[in-house]
Amino acid sequence: MNIKQAKKALKLSHEVIEENLGSRNKKQEFINKTLKNYRKIEPNAIKYKQKLNKQNFNYGVLGLSMYRTLRNDFRLEQQISIDILTEILKDMTSKHIDNHRIQRFFISKTAKYKFIKKMIEKSMFSLNEPNGWKMKRCKSDAYIAFDICQCGLYNWLEEEGAEEMCVAFCETDYVSAQYMKDIEFVRNKTIASGCDICNFRYSRLD
Repeated sequence: MNIKQAKKALKLSHEVIEENLGSRNKKQEFINKTLKNYRKIEPNAIKYKQKLNKQNFNYGVLGLSMYRTLRNDFRLEQQISIDILTEILKDMTSKHIDNHRIQRFFISKTAKYKFIKKMIEKSMFSLNEPNGWKMKRCKSDAYIAFDICQCGLYNWLEEEGAEEMCVAFCETDYVSAQYMKDIEFVRNKTIASGCDICNFRYSRLD
Protein backbone atom coordinates (compact mmCIF):
# COMPACT_ATOMS: atom_id res chain seq x y z
CA MET A 1 0.00 0.00 0.00
CA ASN A 2 1.36 3.40 -0.97
CA ILE A 3 0.42 6.83 0.40
CA LYS A 4 -2.24 7.34 -2.27
CA GLN A 5 -3.91 4.05 -1.35
CA ALA A 6 -3.64 4.90 2.34
CA LYS A 7 -5.46 8.19 1.74
CA LYS A 8 -8.17 6.37 -0.20
CA ALA A 9 -8.64 3.77 2.56
CA LEU A 10 -8.99 6.49 5.19
CA LYS A 11 -11.45 8.38 3.02
CA LEU A 12 -13.61 5.31 2.40
CA SER A 13 -13.77 4.57 6.14
CA HIS A 14 -14.34 8.17 7.22
CA GLU A 15 -17.78 7.41 8.68
CA VAL A 16 -16.45 4.70 11.01
CA ILE A 17 -13.52 6.91 11.98
CA GLU A 18 -15.82 9.81 12.84
CA GLU A 19 -18.21 7.52 14.72
CA ASN A 20 -15.40 6.18 16.90
CA LEU A 21 -13.69 9.53 17.51
CA GLY A 22 -16.88 11.50 18.11
CA SER A 23 -16.61 14.47 15.76
CA ARG A 24 -15.74 15.59 12.25
CA ASN A 25 -12.88 17.75 13.52
CA LYS A 26 -11.30 14.84 15.38
CA LYS A 27 -11.75 12.67 12.30
CA GLN A 28 -9.85 15.11 10.12
CA GLU A 29 -7.13 15.54 12.74
CA PHE A 30 -6.84 11.76 12.96
CA ILE A 31 -6.50 11.40 9.18
CA ASN A 32 -3.90 14.16 8.92
CA LYS A 33 -1.76 12.82 11.76
CA THR A 34 -2.10 9.23 10.56
CA LEU A 35 -0.77 10.21 7.14
CA LYS A 36 2.08 12.08 8.83
CA ASN A 37 2.95 8.95 10.81
CA TYR A 38 2.59 6.85 7.66
CA ARG A 39 5.23 8.92 5.87
CA LYS A 40 7.62 8.32 8.77
CA ILE A 41 7.05 4.57 9.02
CA GLU A 42 6.69 3.47 5.39
CA PRO A 43 10.27 4.05 4.10
CA ASN A 44 11.72 1.53 6.58
CA ALA A 45 8.89 -1.00 6.50
CA ILE A 46 9.30 -4.52 5.10
CA LYS A 47 8.99 -4.82 1.34
CA TYR A 48 7.75 -8.27 0.33
CA LYS A 49 8.09 -9.84 -3.10
CA GLN A 50 5.66 -12.74 -2.86
CA LYS A 51 2.06 -11.83 -3.61
CA LEU A 52 0.42 -13.41 -0.56
CA ASN A 53 2.94 -11.87 1.82
CA LYS A 54 2.20 -8.49 0.21
CA GLN A 55 -1.53 -9.05 0.68
CA ASN A 56 -1.13 -10.14 4.30
CA PHE A 57 0.97 -7.06 5.06
CA ASN A 58 -1.20 -4.69 3.01
CA TYR A 59 -2.61 -2.67 5.93
CA GLY A 60 0.44 -3.12 8.16
CA VAL A 61 1.97 0.34 7.85
CA LEU A 62 -1.39 2.11 7.82
CA GLY A 63 -2.56 0.12 10.84
CA LEU A 64 0.54 1.01 12.85
CA SER A 65 0.22 4.64 11.74
CA MET A 66 -3.37 4.77 13.00
CA TYR A 67 -2.41 3.09 16.26
CA ARG A 68 0.40 5.55 16.92
CA THR A 69 -1.96 8.42 16.19
CA LEU A 70 -4.46 7.09 18.71
CA ARG A 71 -1.84 6.37 21.38
CA ASN A 72 0.69 9.17 20.91
CA ASP A 73 -1.29 12.03 19.40
CA PHE A 74 -4.75 11.43 20.88
CA ARG A 75 -3.33 10.01 24.13
CA LEU A 76 -5.89 7.22 24.32
CA GLU A 77 -5.44 4.16 26.52
CA GLN A 78 -4.06 1.01 24.91
CA GLN A 79 -7.25 -1.08 24.92
CA ILE A 80 -9.40 1.82 23.73
CA SER A 81 -6.94 2.41 20.88
CA ILE A 82 -7.00 -1.28 19.92
CA ASP A 83 -10.80 -1.34 20.01
CA ILE A 84 -11.06 1.71 17.74
CA LEU A 85 -8.38 0.37 15.41
CA THR A 86 -10.22 -2.95 15.18
CA GLU A 87 -13.42 -1.27 14.03
CA ILE A 88 -11.59 0.83 11.44
CA LEU A 89 -9.59 -2.10 10.04
CA LYS A 90 -12.71 -4.27 9.82
CA ASP A 91 -14.47 -1.53 7.86
CA MET A 92 -11.45 -1.03 5.58
CA THR A 93 -11.30 -4.77 4.88
CA SER A 94 -14.99 -4.85 3.98
CA LYS A 95 -14.71 -1.78 1.75
CA HIS A 96 -11.65 -3.24 0.02
CA ILE A 97 -13.45 -6.48 -0.85
CA ASP A 98 -16.61 -4.61 -1.89
CA ASN A 99 -14.56 -2.49 -4.29
CA HIS A 100 -12.69 -5.39 -5.91
CA ARG A 101 -15.23 -7.38 -7.88
CA ILE A 102 -12.90 -10.15 -9.10
CA GLN A 103 -11.45 -10.76 -5.65
CA ARG A 104 -14.95 -10.80 -4.16
CA PHE A 105 -16.07 -13.35 -6.77
CA PHE A 106 -13.21 -15.75 -6.03
CA ILE A 107 -13.71 -15.46 -2.26
CA SER A 108 -17.44 -16.12 -2.58
CA LYS A 109 -16.91 -19.21 -4.77
CA THR A 110 -14.21 -20.88 -2.66
CA ALA A 111 -16.57 -23.61 -1.46
CA LYS A 112 -18.03 -24.24 -4.91
CA TYR A 113 -14.93 -24.57 -7.07
CA LYS A 114 -12.06 -26.80 -6.00
CA PHE A 115 -9.64 -25.05 -8.36
CA ILE A 116 -9.97 -21.93 -6.20
CA LYS A 117 -9.14 -23.99 -3.12
CA LYS A 118 -6.09 -25.40 -4.90
CA MET A 119 -4.96 -21.91 -5.94
CA ILE A 120 -5.25 -20.70 -2.34
CA GLU A 121 -3.29 -23.65 -0.97
CA LYS A 122 -0.58 -23.40 -3.62
CA SER A 123 -0.09 -19.73 -2.76
CA MET A 124 0.02 -20.40 0.99
CA PHE A 125 2.37 -23.35 1.01
CA SER A 126 4.89 -21.84 -1.41
CA LEU A 127 5.75 -18.88 0.83
CA ASN A 128 9.47 -18.83 1.59
CA GLU A 129 10.53 -15.26 2.36
CA PRO A 130 12.43 -15.44 5.69
CA ASN A 131 10.60 -12.52 7.30
CA GLY A 132 7.18 -13.38 5.88
CA TRP A 133 4.43 -15.84 6.75
CA LYS A 134 5.04 -19.56 7.19
CA MET A 135 2.08 -21.91 6.90
CA LYS A 136 1.83 -25.66 7.27
CA ARG A 137 -0.77 -28.25 6.35
CA CYS A 138 -2.53 -30.04 9.16
CA LYS A 139 -4.82 -33.03 9.56
CA SER A 140 -8.42 -31.89 9.70
CA ASP A 141 -11.86 -32.64 8.31
CA ALA A 142 -12.18 -28.97 7.35
CA TYR A 143 -12.36 -28.02 3.66
CA ILE A 144 -9.31 -25.75 4.05
CA ALA A 145 -7.09 -26.27 7.09
CA PHE A 146 -3.72 -24.77 7.88
CA ASP A 147 -1.67 -23.40 10.75
CA ILE A 148 0.37 -20.23 10.64
CA CYS A 149 3.59 -20.87 12.53
CA GLN A 150 5.20 -17.53 11.66
CA CYS A 151 3.33 -14.25 11.22
CA GLY A 152 5.31 -11.61 9.38
CA LEU A 153 3.02 -8.86 10.61
CA TYR A 154 3.31 -9.83 14.28
CA ASN A 155 7.11 -10.06 14.04
CA TRP A 156 7.32 -6.64 12.39
CA LEU A 157 5.00 -5.05 14.94
CA GLU A 158 7.09 -6.61 17.72
CA GLU A 159 10.17 -4.94 16.27
CA GLU A 160 8.22 -1.68 16.23
CA GLY A 161 7.24 -2.13 19.88
CA ALA A 162 3.53 -2.47 19.09
CA GLU A 163 2.85 -6.22 18.96
CA GLU A 164 -0.19 -5.78 21.24
CA MET A 165 -2.14 -4.19 18.38
CA CYS A 166 -1.83 -7.25 16.11
CA VAL A 167 -5.08 -8.62 17.56
CA ALA A 168 -6.92 -5.88 15.64
CA PHE A 169 -5.64 -7.33 12.35
CA CYS A 170 -6.68 -10.83 13.42
CA GLU A 171 -10.30 -9.70 13.58
CA THR A 172 -10.29 -8.79 9.88
CA ASP A 173 -10.03 -12.50 9.00
CA TYR A 174 -13.62 -12.90 10.19
CA VAL A 175 -14.70 -10.07 7.88
CA SER A 176 -13.12 -11.78 4.86
CA ALA A 177 -14.70 -15.10 5.85
CA GLN A 178 -18.17 -13.54 5.74
CA TYR A 179 -17.80 -13.22 1.97
CA MET A 180 -17.14 -16.96 1.62
CA LYS A 181 -20.51 -18.49 0.82
CA ASP A 182 -21.36 -21.85 2.44
CA ILE A 183 -18.22 -21.81 4.57
CA GLU A 184 -17.82 -21.54 8.34
CA PHE A 185 -14.56 -20.08 9.65
CA VAL A 186 -13.25 -21.22 13.03
CA ARG A 187 -10.03 -20.18 14.73
CA ASN A 188 -9.30 -20.45 18.44
CA LYS A 189 -5.55 -19.85 18.51
CA THR A 190 -3.52 -16.86 17.35
CA ILE A 191 0.11 -15.90 17.71
CA ALA A 192 -1.06 -12.40 18.62
CA SER A 193 -2.89 -13.75 21.67
CA GLY A 194 0.15 -15.67 22.88
CA CYS A 195 -0.27 -19.05 21.17
CA ASP A 196 2.47 -20.71 19.14
CA ILE A 197 0.28 -20.91 16.03
CA CYS A 198 -2.82 -19.46 14.37
CA ASN A 199 -5.14 -22.37 13.49
CA PHE A 200 -7.33 -21.60 10.49
CA ARG A 201 -10.21 -23.97 9.72
CA TYR A 202 -12.70 -23.36 6.91
CA SER A 203 -15.49 -25.94 6.82
CA ARG A 204 -18.09 -26.35 4.07
CA LEU A 205 -21.72 -26.04 5.10
CA ASP A 206 -23.24 -28.87 3.07
